[in-house]
Amino acid sequence: MSCPFSPLSLLSKVKSIKGFDKLEIPSFRVLEIVLEVCDDWSDWPEGQGFGSSDGTYAAKDVLDNICNSYFRGKLKTDFVPFLSVVEC
Repeated sequence: MSCPFSPLSLLSKVKSIKGFDKLEIPSFRVLEIVLEVCDDWSDWPEGQGFGSSDGTYAAKDVLDNICNSYFRGKLKTDFVPFLSVVEC
């Protein structure tokens, strides 16, 4: 079992999400959270497909972690009509 994506690809996806620019935290902390999420997803079964929606949920994990740690009650993720960071 291994993580189905690289930390760099996840970081790139997270940075492309609408509202990411509202998350004013140190870059090193964003990278730490990305690495934590990669570790959490490292039990992905070899040979099992990995689609774009799976990547979106991995990005949501990163953003939820950031919002819950630094912006609880102020910012959250939302899927209407696509994944984005929005005000509560």
